[in-house]
Amino acid sequence: MDVHYNKPVAKRAQFSNCFLINVFSLTHVDKFILCVNSPKIPSIILYGQIIAVYYLKNLRMAKRILIIDDDEDILDILNMIFQDEGYDVIISNTGHAAEYIHQINPDVMLLDIRLAGFEKTGAEICRDIKNSYPTELFPIILVSAETNISLIASYCGADAFVSKPFDIFKLIKKVEELIPL
Repeated sequence: MDVHYNKPVAKRAQFSNCFLINVFSLTHVDKFILCVNSPKIPSIILYGQIIAVYYLKNLRMAKRILIIDDDEDILDILNMIFQDEGYDVIISNTGHAAEYIHQINPDVMLLDIRLAGFEKTGAEICRDIKNSYPTELFPIILVSAETNISLIASYCGADAFVSKPFDIFKLIKKVEELIPL
C-alpha cells in the first residue's frame, strides 16, 4: 500500500487545512480528504460521503462509537457529547458508513431509523448487519422519534432503542451497558 497526498485542496470553517489523500493498493485507489485542525486532532472525511473520524487527545485505547443520522445537528451534538465521554467517535449522515463496518469496527452503533436520501432505512441497515454478521458483536441502538420504535427494534434485531427527543444521560448509560468489556 502506498499513500500520497497533495497540497491543501480547501479550507473549511471548522478545519484549518484539507488535503486530498490517495491510498494506492494492488487492486484499487481510495481517495480521502484529510482535514486537520492541529497535529493532535485529525479528522478524516471519506471522499464523497461524510465519515469523520476524530482521535482523542490522549492516546489510550478508546471505545469506538459509530453514529449514523441524517440530521447534522444531532450528529454534532452526539459527537461532542461522546468525545467528552472519552469515545472515539465516527459520524456519518448517510447509511453508507454501515458498508464499512469491518473497517470502522465500532464497539457500538447509534442508528437513526429514517435516513433522508438513502435507499435503506436504519431498520433495514440494522437487519442486514445482524443477518450478515450473526456471530460478531456489533451492538446497535436505534435512535428515533418513531412511535413504534420498540416494534421496529424487535423486528430488525437491534440490541436497544432510545426515543427522540432523548435524555442524554440515559443514552450514555445505554451505550455503556452495551459496550463489551
